[in-house]
Amino acid sequence: MPFGIDPDQMPGGGRGGPKKEVDTTALYSVLNVSKDASASEIKKAYMLLAKKEHPDKGGDPEKFKMISKAYEILSDPEKRALYDEHGEEGVESGGGGGGGMHTAEDVFAAMFGGGGRRGPQGPRKADDTVHKMQVTLEDLYKGKTVKLAVTRDVMTVDPHGPIMNRQTGERYAKKAERQVLEVVIEKGMKDGQTVRFEGKGDVMPGALPGDVVLVIKEREHAVFQRKGADLIMKKEITLLEALTGVKLVVEHLDGHSVHVTSKPGAVIAHEAVKQVADEGMPVFGHTHVRGALFIQFEVKFPATLDLTDAQRKVLAALLPKPAGGLPAFPHDSHAVTKELDDLDMEARTMRERLAKDAYDSDDDGGRGGGGAPRVQCAQQ
Repeated sequence: MPFGIDPDQMPGGGRGGPKKEVDTTALYSVLNVSKDASASEIKKAYMLLAKKEHPDKGGDPEKFKMISKAYEILSDPEKRALYDEHGEEGVESGGGGGGGMHTAEDVFAAMFGGGGRRGPQGPRKADDTVHKMQVTLEDLYKGKTVKLAVTRDVMTVDPHGPIMNRQTGERYAKKAERQVLEVVIEKGMKDGQTVRFEGKGDVMPGALPGDVVLVIKEREHAVFQRKGADLIMKKEITLLEALTGVKLVVEHLDGHSVHVTSKPGAVIAHEAVKQVADEGMPVFGHTHVRGALFIQFEVKFPATLDLTDAQRKVLAALLPKPAGGLPAFPHDSHAVTKELDDLDMEARTMRERLAKDAYDSDDDGGRGGGGAPRVQCAQQ
């Protein structure tokens, strides 16, 4: 059916007669969104389709080009306005634009951690240079800025230099260049986390400079062990402390002291683990939130305890009774009473040796001539 003429679609104030009908909906259809879709809805739609249709993921290259083109136009407010009014031709002839926050490749690269396929329009990039950086737990707790000297290779084309690329036969001259990087160790960073310096790596002819990547290696600490945002430490206490209450001072990683006490009436068992809230590591990216400090207690029992009868009665009145009570020792002429001793591993070794010698001797004596074992056959 014939379409009516829209004066707004007549360029130059309507000169030259009626303008041909333009399609201002096709790009919205490519992304499966409505014409009044918000910028966030358009971006979300593109990300879903890009994951499915990107050639690196097995998708159709032509379809992906259409999806990328639709996003690049509709994500740019100026281009979108031109498209809504004059279609794709209006965008191409109206020029301008470029004011969008992201191109389709930007979003896809961010979505896959920079793993988007490099288009032919951009040069390749030199490989990353990776360095390990030893960092103390104190620095990871407080944060720190340090200066680190690194060396990168700068290569230039040199017809008399050594061959660096055997496939092309290119010859380069290599020069070491020293540079000092300012590294910001942020609070709460973890072992294995990286700090990247773009363009500070090796320089190759015809390529973008590579990046320097610093890998955080957390040093072992004498007191604290780290698990995520939590800290763990061990503390030896006496039996008296375990029964009557614990008081200790923990010197923390930034120098502040934590006064720790057990709850009134609490008894701490051997190898029990208690926690002190908000005295762990800062959570990376949310440094106002901190983990917990876990303390594992090791109760040191006295080797001997010389008590009077009165003291024993006091302890018996205070401490829980054994389940079923203490056993009675009735008079029995066949019973013996013995005391517990410490382990005597030397005596045990001697017993094992005697038993082995006797076994070996008996085994040798049970052999017949020629060393073959004697076998007696049972008569039928």
